Formats: sequence, C-alpha cells, structure tokens
Amino acid sequence: MRRSFKGLIAAMAIALLAGCSSQPSHSMFPPTLGVQQLRVTPDGHWHMRMRILNNSYGSMDFRRLQLTMTINGKPAAHIDTRFKLDIAPLSADLTNVDIAPSQAASKALAAIADEGSSGNLAYTLTGTATAIPEGEKKLRQFKVKSRDWLSPVPGVANTYR
Repeated sequence: MRRSFKGLIAAMAIALLAGCSSQPSHSMFPPTLGVQQLRVTPDGHWHMRMRILNNSYGSMDFRRLQLTMTINGKPAAHIDTRFKLDIAPLSADLTNVDIAPSQAASKALAAIADEGSSGNLAYTLTGTATAIPEGEKKLRQFKVKSRDWLSPVPGVANTYR
C-alpha cells in the first residue's frame, strides 16, 4: 500500500508539472466585425470605419479582411483590405476601408438618407479575417459572419452608423 501511495504522489506531481509551460495556450475564436461608421464620398465610394472585436483570450495581429457585404440580402460590395492591427484579448479596434459599392447598395442608402435614425438597413459581412494569434508565427484565416444595421446619422449628411 505504501508503494502505491508513493506512485500516486509521483503521478500527481508529474501531472501538475505538465500543466506548467513557458508558452501559454489561449483559446482563439473568429472576430466579430461591424461598421462603426460609413460615409458616402462625393464620388459615390464608401469610406468605412470597420470595428474588429477580438473574441479570443490571446492578442491577435490582424493583417487582412476578405469580405462580401450584403445590404438587405443583396450584394453591396467586396472588401479586400490589408493592414496591421494588433488587438488585445477581448478588445476592439478600428481600421479604415474604402470600397466601391454596387449601384443597388448606393440606392438603398440614398432611400433612407432622409429618414434619420428611424431608417435602417440590415447588412452582413461574410468572409475571412487573417491574423497571427499570440504565441504563433504563421497567419491563420478565421471565417467570419457578422450582422447588424445601418442608420443615417441625424444632422450629418451622407453618414451612417
């Protein structure tokens, strides 16, 4: 019995030491994306402030977004932008994106422009976000699908949130 007790103590010590490592392991999850603000420029293009929420328990160095944006279920724009943005765990940051929207998307925004905050359009962002997770050296792609609403900003022409 004494021998099995010593074996049990040794096994427990090994199990405890196995949990100690110099490289912390973090759970990594796809980010949540959203349009912080969209401004229609005089030439009809859209300048967007994209919000990237890092849903992971480790920091992520975001490098690229490859997305399809739909408005009310119809294609609005393709987004393919490269940048470098290190976002802390469970935090968010912004990046700027300039896109050429579809004619239908431009008309949909124009239709609600005079409705103030009572006007809104549903949008989705679907595609991939590319990042280097904390503790890793290689880029990883995360599938993303985010949904939200755009509404005109009262008193600020050609601007939506």
